[in-house]
Amino acid sequence: MRGRHNRSSALDVLVRFAPFSDVPRRALAPLEPHVDEVHLPAGTVLARAGTAARELGVVLSGEVRTDTTRGGPGTRVGVAALEWGGRHTADVVATTDVTLVVVAGPACRWAADVVLRGAMAATAA
Repeated sequence: MRGRHNRSSALDVLVRFAPFSDVPRRALAPLEPHVDEVHLPAGTVLARAGTAARELGVVLSGEVRTDTTRGGPGTRVGVAALEWGGRHTADVVATTDVTLVVVAGPACRWAADVVLRGAMAATAA
């Protein structure tokens, strides 16, 4: 995801969203070099179906859509692709200007695991 970046506070923003909010900040510290806050204009394609997933994003503001769903703040982009096959299953497009926290590189798979463990824990509760 390309756009204007602000790395300095991106990890602090990420930890406000579940399930990252349930992980001790110290445990997330290794993610810091791989986390950016990104601002993208409406119409930007965040993910293209069939392409390799290399990032996980959490929408902070704005709205994104796929062929079947829409999502706003708190919506996660790329989790399923990272966990199940490594390829995006749908196009994800910004329907408005969006701001996201993006975890890139090798750290994104670990971040996706945190999201999925959080979802499983919520389901079990």
